[in-house]
Amino acid sequence: TLFRSTQQTAQVIQAAFRHATYPDINGERSVAYLGKVMYGLTNIEISDLFIENSDVDLKEDDAIDIMIKNVSASFKGSLNYGYGSWLVNVGHSIDFEIESAIDLQVNTKLTCENDRVAADTSDCYLTFHKLTLHLHGNKQPGWIKQLFTNFISFTLKLVLKSQICKEINNVANLLADFIQDRADRKS
Repeated sequence: TLFRSTQQTAQVIQAAFRHATYPDINGERSVAYLGKVMYGLTNIEISDLFIENSDVDLKEDDAIDIMIKNVSASFKGSLNYGYGSWLVNVGHSIDFEIESAIDLQVNTKLTCENDRVAADTSDCYLTFHKLTLHLHGNKQPGWIKQLFTNFISFTLKLVLKSQICKEINNVANLLADFIQDRADRKS
């Protein structure tokens, strides 16, 4: 039934979030009075995930639209940063956690080539309604949090979208192979 399919889809999407690998993010930016600020987000992993609502719409042609709403996901890792000039250099490392609220839409196109079913999920969108950076430790100056929240958020959104959509594509093709194998056994 469609209800069962919707529940299973939510489970598959949860698995995609959890199994996606998130690469380290490194960058730098010039900041007045500090010089060059270098940063790196490392060991990024998902720490908590909840999907409130999912909907699967089977299209008449060769498509399946999947809408996942109100995904609450928390990510954790380490933030390494340094700043300075030729006179002074300062480096720190602190743990961080990111809380996010996301909607996900995947428009899956099913194709058949050489008698094999394949799924194309390249039409994959993540919409972020919230992305909040929490730095652990009380001794970090407030400007550090503001600085990193402002210019890391955009990069982080791109990385999360890329990795999650890539993992969804992998899972979709595994499911297509499973369907193909079942169909081959029945014929």
